[in-house]
Amino acid sequence: MYVAIDVGGTKTLVVAYDHDGTELSRKKIPTSHDYGIFIKETTDLINELAGTHSIDVISMAAPGVVDYDTKVIREFGNINWHNADLITPFSTEFNAPVLIDNDANLGALGEANMGAGKGVDTMLYLTISTGIGSGITYKGALDKSLLKSEAGQMHFNHNGDLQVWEKFASGNAFVERFGGYGKDIDDPKIWKTYAYDLSVGFGSIMAIVQPDQIVIGGSMGEHLHKYHDFLVDAVGKVRSPLVSMPSIVSAAQPSFAVINGCYVAAKQQHEQK
Repeated sequence: MYVAIDVGGTKTLVVAYDHDGTELSRKKIPTSHDYGIFIKETTDLINELAGTHSIDVISMAAPGVVDYDTKVIREFGNINWHNADLITPFSTEFNAPVLIDNDANLGALGEANMGAGKGVDTMLYLTISTGIGSGITYKGALDKSLLKSEAGQMHFNHNGDLQVWEKFASGNAFVERFGGYGKDIDDPKIWKTYAYDLSVGFGSIMAIVQPDQIVIGGSMGEHLHKYHDFLVDAVGKVRSPLVSMPSIVSAAQPSFAVINGCYVAAKQQHEQK
């Protein structure tokens, strides 16, 4: 069996899968910001979900910067962990290989193989929620040359100041600026304004990646229907004539793209043996 773990700043989701992708069990627990407690609680949960099954691969998504040489998480998003080793404790406990990657990369892998990007050559996945993360796939596999991409950290002139894109275009920025969550806002003027804020980032990253499709995940992917047409119009205006216009769609499962990607990564690792 495979164990997929999506570590978030507040919640951690653990799902056990059979080799064919059948979900055997799942459970979500609060994410302890105490490293030792987190390791113990997650270990206990894996044991609970695995039962008598043997674990072939553990695949983990983390909202932070992965050092691909040492496999530690150098910076961990909303948790004050630095150079955190999440591989050794679990590989030692369960005698199984442990994979770890940035959550946006695994969200991209999930959508490219099990979601809206299936069959697409070059797919750009943007998870727009607390911040903005990015993952790029080519023919269903992560583009290894762009594993470290952090689209949300691009800088743009916004309201007269040079600002980080996610600071004015993320889901959190939306709530702070407009006073409500996407599910509660229906005013088209607000969505048109928000679409423009997104478009400046889309236009810039499109010039580099040249995607055939852009898939939007995270909480703002769930509300794409409210601003899709505004976004397409705005992107069309900022897009260079040298850059083709991609389709822009919502993730098939915005809330589960990452955990799906964990499963895909585990399956690929196991089948390479």
